[in-house]
Amino acid sequence: RRMTKSMAAYEAYLQAREAFLIRTADDNSRARNLFKTAVELDPQFAQAYAGIGLTHIEDFRLWKD
Repeated sequence: RRMTKSMAAYEAYLQAREAFLIRTADDNSRARNLFKTAVELDPQFAQAYAGIGLTHIEDFRLWKD
């Protein structure tokens, strides 16, 4: 089964994953915004919601004050 039927949502998701793997605060924020874009394009895109959650975990884990 496909993750999404929306090619635009899938493209945003792939870009988000790439940004997420860089592991900087700026790229983590960029990844979150791209995951959110994917969700806006396809509200049923579960993996994009999971990606948003992962960016929040990384914020806490790596850049908590």
